[in-house]
Amino acid sequence: MSIASKASGFCILAVVALITFGGCGEDKRPSTTQPIARYQSLGPRNVPDYLKGTIYEKANMQDMRPFTVNGFGLVGQLRGSGDNSAIATAVRDYMRKEILRHGYGTYRNPVGAEEILRDKTYAVVRVDGLIPPGARKDDHFDILVSVPEESYTSSVSHGALYRTGLKYMGADPTRPGGSVNVYANAQGPIFVNPQYALLNSKTMDANARKSLRYGIVMDGGMNLYDSPLALRVRDPQFSTTRAIERRISQRFQDVADKTNKIGQLAMAAAQDDAIVHVYVPRFYRGDFQHFAGLVKHLYLNGNPAYLALMAQKLADAAMQPDAPLENISYALEGIGEPGQQVLATMMQSDKPEIAYAAARAAAWIGDDLEQARNVLVKMAKQTDHPFRLNAVKTLGDLPQSSETDQYLRQLINVDSTPVRIAAYKALVRNNDARVFSEVVQEKFVLDLVPSSAPPMIYATRRGVPRLAIFGTRQAVTTPVTFSAVDSRLTMSADAAGGPVTLFYRSEQALGDRVSMPIRQTSRADLGDIVARLGGKVVKGEMAMDFSYADVVAIVQSMHKSGKLVAKTLDGKETEITLVIEEETGVSTADAGDAPQIPEMTRQNDDRTDAMAPPIPDTDVAPKDDNTPEPPAEKSGRGN
Repeated sequence: MSIASKASGFCILAVVALITFGGCGEDKRPSTTQPIARYQSLGPRNVPDYLKGTIYEKANMQDMRPFTVNGFGLVGQLRGSGDNSAIATAVRDYMRKEILRHGYGTYRNPVGAEEILRDKTYAVVRVDGLIPPGARKDDHFDILVSVPEESYTSSVSHGALYRTGLKYMGADPTRPGGSVNVYANAQGPIFVNPQYALLNSKTMDANARKSLRYGIVMDGGMNLYDSPLALRVRDPQFSTTRAIERRISQRFQDVADKTNKIGQLAMAAAQDDAIVHVYVPRFYRGDFQHFAGLVKHLYLNGNPAYLALMAQKLADAAMQPDAPLENISYALEGIGEPGQQVLATMMQSDKPEIAYAAARAAAWIGDDLEQARNVLVKMAKQTDHPFRLNAVKTLGDLPQSSETDQYLRQLINVDSTPVRIAAYKALVRNNDARVFSEVVQEKFVLDLVPSSAPPMIYATRRGVPRLAIFGTRQAVTTPVTFSAVDSRLTMSADAAGGPVTLFYRSEQALGDRVSMPIRQTSRADLGDIVARLGGKVVKGEMAMDFSYADVVAIVQSMHKSGKLVAKTLDGKETEITLVIEEETGVSTADAGDAPQIPEMTRQNDDRTDAMAPPIPDTDVAPKDDNTPEPPAEKSGRGN
């Protein structure tokens, strides 16, 4: 035997000895009688008998808060309101590198990074986003843009955010850029409060000045990774996580997404004896609360006879005072077809909360959808029904179908503004042909919504920028004289029913990209004027270049000053309702009147985003040592 072979054999024996005996020092091997637990065991959750055997009893849903990402970015196209002279040195150095990295200072654009930072049409801003739990790759979300506290930039109005990579703790002023991984990109025009968008900076009050240092890039964030939800088994066992994995995959096999690799269904995957990762199918269109609630209330036993028995138990429980109807509704939805007979009976209940809980579940099962849709539409049309708005939102959340759209079209003409808006949102999400949509210069969508109800204008402030005109006979009053933007924009018409002249006196010194005055002739039709303000032109004309926020502000000013008129089918003039969505949703008198379905005691929800809270756990597991808070690399994000 060679020396090399002997040495090799000696090394192997030495390694074996070390493994077997632990060397000459203290034996630090774990005891075979007292193993070290990787996760704390909590035992099953205390639930009513009719919820025993559900995932809700066996596991907690974790990571249900949005994932915060941020960074520093550059805003351009400002009208002289940028001032980066006081930006922190570390942030300035970081932005200089970012500007050069994105191509400034090359032969295509000889302007250097320092010149850009000195230019009043540019501003360094902080960019924040909240990636929703369970977000899928390429999902979009709103972005908040704010001027750093030390910056002298007075306004981000009219500005556009250049592409910015968002990271975990990317907006730390002492360490700009944060972690290595970019989880989302953000870019787009900035929407500021339309109440202040057209004000002269010299006459602004303190509230206006503060407001204009903040803005939203509507739908401007794009998620770069698929992010699973996480179920944490309360009593860790591989048999339990595997059972949960199988049950979820079986229940959602018809709607699960296919992978890009070998075409297998990607739904749930057990990580170990305590964690199951679950992906939200695109079928649910980003509604992670609904999907999470449904998953948690699945029975692990999928036998149809067993599920039919549990459906009857759930129905009996629903009749009891103070029943947790939201939990019961999700459990019935999870049961599916074996519970349809029970749901059909519950939908006829004279108690509105029971009828709605059953109709909501039945609508998502789909095999007997017609009855559920009829019940929901009846609720939505009933003026005093306590679940009126809930019913129309349920219809709107359902998968797109021509039958559901027919029901939603009816709700465009009811007497409730929130119901009409909810129905409209559902129809545009379903790309319904009844709503005529025009994309105006990639800035916003102009929707014309045929309606026999009173005329209304609705502008979104979240998601895709959309300006909707309900009823197609809204126009500028003629003759008319109207001015805005420090009188640089005027609209005038000398004759009743005649054409309207639009005139804009542009100034490059204020950030306008065209120096010559712009004159256009338009019909008095409001839709035509809105499209022209956004940049639509006919051949031979110069284009306007107002942002979506500017257009909304102009329409708001015209409405306030009485320059808009609508006519009914018989030619009579009637008042127009203008609704501008608030950052947290539509704010109207009856929007929040619909009561919530009673449920098990909620825990306090300290999230600061606008998303509705999911069904909570009645007792939440303490954080395990091996399941830390983000950075997301440690919580499954991006896998």
